[in-house]
Amino acid sequence: QNTKSVRMTAEMGVSQQTATWASRVTQDPEIGRIYDKAAETPHELTADEKRRLLWFVAEIFLLYEGQYHVYLEGQIAEDSWEAKVNIMVGLLENPLVAEWWDQKVAPFGPKYFAHIESKRQGDEKPWKMDSIGKEAT
Repeated sequence: QNTKSVRMTAEMGVSQQTATWASRVTQDPEIGRIYDKAAETPHELTADEKRRLLWFVAEIFLLYEGQYHVYLEGQIAEDSWEAKVNIMVGLLENPLVAEWWDQKVAPFGPKYFAHIESKRQGDEKPWKMDSIGKEAT
């Protein structure tokens, strides 16, 4: 019973961290505008917009690195972790994000980096960075 409670607390924490990150788009409409522009025309971002986008993206990658270690300890379910990986792999489809990641300028641990790289190189790409304001088709 205690193990199940610990896992559920970890799962809720992971969801809350992701929701908090995503809510920044509504709290700061400029982030949403930059994200949308990066999704549609990344080469048109100004240097400042690119910087803001990459800090926004780096934040979720850093959060997910911590969650990766919780996952390795068996405290986050496989399908929950895979959903987070899909977000990162989708973000890495964007050329600006890919360039940032490939330069290895962020202080990610080698295990985490290798894990994300292995998923990035895989065939399955179920999610991609898309404009938040874009209508579903």
